[in-house]
Amino acid sequence: VSGDGGKSSIITRLDGWMKALLMLLLPVTRGAVACMVTFAGCKFLILQREESKIVMKVLCMKFAIQIDELMVKSLLTAGIRRELKQAKFMTEWGRPKEHSLWDN
Repeated sequence: VSGDGGKSSIITRLDGWMKALLMLLLPVTRGAVACMVTFAGCKFLILQREESKIVMKVLCMKFAIQIDELMVKSLLTAGIRRELKQAKFMTEWGRPKEHSLWDN
């Protein structure tokens, strides 16, 4: 990781195990969690007969889905969140074009 005056970070190199972890473990984990939450949420809502309870359970599920965002906001400092937002990947062939879909 290299930085220029603390304003942004450019990730220049990832080891092989880091690439494997990013490409295999993270999407598989996210997919498994998404499937489990979807199944539990559907079962959670289908088993109710009263409309008021369904509305309350929908609000509970919305909170459960937003837990990861709330954890990031509560556990990371504002400086670290800003640094994560500004981090960019540098490829072997240089940076993506300015208005490219890869430049988020």
